[in-house]
Amino acid sequence: RISYAADWTEYGAYMVEDDSSDVLFPMDRLWADPEIDFVGIDWYPPMGDWREGDMHLDALAGFKGPDDAEYLAANLQGGEGFDWYYASQEARDRQQRTPIRDTAYQEDWVFRQKDLIGWWQSEHYPRPGGIRDTQPTDWRAEMKPLRLIEIGFPAVDRGGNAPNLFFDPKSSESALPPYSSGLRDDLLQTRALLVAVPFWAEQRGVEQVLVWAWDGRPWPYYPLLESVWSDGPNWAYGHWLNGRTGLIRLSEILTDLGQRSGLSFTVQGLDDYVEGFVSHNQTQLVQLIRILSSAYQFRVLETESGLDFRPMPQHVTQTVADKSWVEEQFQVQQKLLEKQAGRLWLNYISGDEAYAPALTEVRLPGRDMHDPVRTELPLVLSASQAQAMAERLLHSFSSGRSLQMTLGPQGHSLDPGDLIEVYNQLWQVDRKEISGLLCQLELSQPSRMSDRPRFVEPGRIQHLSSLPAMPECQIIDVRPETGSGETGPLLALAASPWPGRVSVKAGSDTTHMTERLSVGLPCGLGDLKSPLIKGVGNRWDWSCMIDVWLPGQTLARATRLNVLNGANRLLIEGETGWELLAYQSAELISEDCWRLSGLLRGLSGSQIVSAPVGARLVMADNRVQQAFLSPEETGLPRVWQAADAPAFSHIYENRAGRPLRVGHLRAAFAKTGWTLGWTRRGHDLDPSWTSPEAENRGQFRAQSFLGDQLVRSEDLESADWFVAAGTADQVRVAQLGADRRTGPWVCIPLETP
Repeated sequence: RISYAADWTEYGAYMVEDDSSDVLFPMDRLWADPEIDFVGIDWYPPMGDWREGDMHLDALAGFKGPDDAEYLAANLQGGEGFDWYYASQEARDRQQRTPIRDTAYQEDWVFRQKDLIGWWQSEHYPRPGGIRDTQPTDWRAEMKPLRLIEIGFPAVDRGGNAPNLFFDPKSSESALPPYSSGLRDDLLQTRALLVAVPFWAEQRGVEQVLVWAWDGRPWPYYPLLESVWSDGPNWAYGHWLNGRTGLIRLSEILTDLGQRSGLSFTVQGLDDYVEGFVSHNQTQLVQLIRILSSAYQFRVLETESGLDFRPMPQHVTQTVADKSWVEEQFQVQQKLLEKQAGRLWLNYISGDEAYAPALTEVRLPGRDMHDPVRTELPLVLSASQAQAMAERLLHSFSSGRSLQMTLGPQGHSLDPGDLIEVYNQLWQVDRKEISGLLCQLELSQPSRMSDRPRFVEPGRIQHLSSLPAMPECQIIDVRPETGSGETGPLLALAASPWPGRVSVKAGSDTTHMTERLSVGLPCGLGDLKSPLIKGVGNRWDWSCMIDVWLPGQTLARATRLNVLNGANRLLIEGETGWELLAYQSAELISEDCWRLSGLLRGLSGSQIVSAPVGARLVMADNRVQQAFLSPEETGLPRVWQAADAPAFSHIYENRAGRPLRVGHLRAAFAKTGWTLGWTRRGHDLDPSWTSPEAENRGQFRAQSFLGDQLVRSEDLESADWFVAAGTADQVRVAQLGADRRTGPWVCIPLETP
C-alpha cells in the first residue's frame, strides 16, 4: 500500500503567511488520488505546557506533573494546537493563551492542528482571500483511513511539551523541549506512550499506529560503542525504545503479586523502573513485599478494602510542639557509636554482567567495621543502582536513635511511614498501637531518601573471552571461472562468528606445513534441500528447480545478461565431482532457504552432475579463493588446517587441469569404413562467436571396440580418424592434456547402413 508520511503541521489546512488571508488545503489533491491508499502522518503535536514550580496554569488546574496520565490524556485532543495557541514567544513565556475559534464559518477544526478526527470526517473548503469556496477540494469526508506513521516522545524532562524536538549536539537542529531542565526522563516517555497509543488506536478512522523508534543496531552495543556509532550519546535523551520497553514498573509487580495472592492491592504513585525481580513459589508474600519496600522506599498500609501501597512521604505530616499533646514522658534511646553498623554487603543480580550474581560493599567511617551487615535483594540492578540502595540500607541499619511516645487523639490520624516533627527534630512512625483514646508510637530517625530513578542505564558491553577460530574449510577441485593459471584448489571458509583473517596451511604432515592462503572474508556455505538431477548444459533450464539452504546469505534475481557476465554462481558437490552453475531467479521460501530456477549448467567446463539432498554447495563469488600447490604436490595426500580448526587430509587431483570433452563427435560411412571427426574444445580458445574459428588441432586419443574388446588405440594430432568396416562397433575419443591425462571420453556407435 502506498502513501506519503506528512508532518503533523502540513497534513491539513495551510494559512498563507502574507496579507492574502488565504486558507488552502494543498495536500488534499494527494490524499484524494486513487493511487494513494491511506493518509500517513508523522504525529508529534505538543502534549503539555508544563513549567517549573506550582504557580503556572496547568499546575493551578490541578494536574500533578508533566507525566500525569490525566494531564497527558487531556492534551491529546485539547490544550495547545486544539483549544488555544501562543501568538508569540513572549505570549508563551507569560502563558497568554489565545483561543482557537473560527468565528467566520464555525469550522474550528480548520485551525486546530491537533483536531485530526475533525479534519478527517469533514469536507474541506478552501478560503482564498478568507472567503469560503462553494466547492470543496477532491477530499471527501472519511474518504481514506488514517495511519500514524510515527508517534513518539523523547526521554527528557517535559518531553511532552514538544515531542517533535530531539537533542543532538552535532546537529544544527538540536533542541530541548520548552522549559525543560535537560534531565533524562524515561518514565515520561513510557507514560506518554501508554496514554497516546491506546487512544489513537481506538479512534474511528485510525487504521494503524506506529511508534518511533526501534533501532536495528544490537543492544547494548548501540549506544555504548561510540567508536562505531557516533550518535550513541543521543540515545539517552532520544525517542529510542531499545533498552526501555522491556522494563517493568514497580506498580505492575505489586499489582501482579496481589492478583496471584487473591488480595486487594491499591498502588499509588509507585512508578520506579524494575529491570528484573526473582520470586520463588515458596516465598511468602510478606517477604516479597518487605524486599521491595526496603529497595524502593514505599510504605504499606492496611485498609478496610485491603493493602494500600504508597511512596514514603516527603513532608511533615504532624508537628508536636505542645507538651499537652504528649500523654506520657517520651523516651529516647541512643545506640553506642561503636555498635552501629559501619559496613554492608549487598548481594544482587547484575544487569551489567549477563544476570550473574554480584556483590557490592559500602562503608560508614567511624562505625563498627568488624561485623558487616549481610543482605540480599533478588533484583536485577546496575552497579550504580546497587550502590545507591546499599548506601541507603546501611544508613537505616546504622541509625542510632529511637523514640517511644504516647499521644492523645491527635495521633490517631498518623500512619506508619509518616514524618512528624517532635520539638524541632524529625522522626518517622514505625509502629502505631491504639488503646482507647491513646495512641502509642514507636519512631526512628528517617533514613536518607534517595532520588527516585526515572531512567535506567544500558549497562556495559560484555567482552567475550577469546576463543580460537574454528572455521569450516571446503576444498573444491574445479577450474576457476577466471583463473590465474596457477595450480591449486579453490578454498571456501566459513565460521560464525567470523574471527577475522584466517591463515590456511598445508603440508605433508602437521610438522611441515606452510601457509598456502590467507582469507579475509567468510564464504557462503550451505546444503542442498532438494536433489539436483542431471540436466542439459549451455542452455537455460527452467524445468529444473533446486532448494538450497544458505545461512546468513542474501540471494537475488539477476537478468540473463548479468548471469552471462558472471552473476549468481554456485558450486555444488555432486556424486562425481563439483559442478559450477548459475541461476536467474531466487525465491525465499523459509528462513535461510531459497528456491533457485533458470539454471545454466556445466559452466567453465565443469561436469554436469547429480547430487542428493544434503550435498554441499558454495556461493562462487570473489570470497572463494585459490590456494597454491606446486605441480609436484598434485595427486599426493596433503594435511590441511585453517587457523586452529582440526587438521584433515585431502588429495588434490587437479581435475581442472584435465582437458575438456571433445565436441560434435560424428562418423560418416563409406564403402571401406567410417571416417570420424570432432571439434577440439579448450580453455585456451576464445569462446566469442565473433572470433575466427580456431585451428582444429591438438592431442587426442581415439579407441575402437568390438563388443567389450579393445581393438585399437591411437594418439592423434588431428581431429579425424578412420576405422575400417567390420573391425569395430563403437569408438570413443578424448583429448589429451600436457601431462598426458585424458579428458572425459565421448562415445559413438558404429552401425553399418
